[in-house]
Amino acid sequence: MDKCVENIIKAKRSNDERELDELSNSFDYKVRRAVARNPKTSQKTLNALQNDPAFNVAFMANIHAIEKIDLNEPLSSRNPCVMCEKDESTYHIECPNCRNDSYSRIIDGYIPYDEEKIKQVS
Repeated sequence: MDKCVENIIKAKRSNDERELDELSNSFDYKVRRAVARNPKTSQKTLNALQNDPAFNVAFMANIHAIEKIDLNEPLSSRNPCVMCEKDESTYHIECPNCRNDSYSRIIDGYIPYDEEKIKQVS
């Protein structure tokens, strides 16, 4: 099994705040996003993830954090990839945006949105 998928499964199933905190430092945004969605993740970890460079991770952490922050990303927050509820371990298989390597486009400043690419406003 792929190490990333293995860590996503751990992040989804873990009840251990320390393990979730450790997984929240993963290089892979899908692991961090799974941590942000786990109800057992501590508020301290969620608060750190609210500032994650991957907006879909920050968005999910903000949903589950008690103290919300203004993410101030109107274009990104309308992006279906940000609000996606698919399982992180399979959405790269299920979703055409993920299959088209949407994360690297996000890193490059492009946000996938249906068939078009929208340049992120800085």
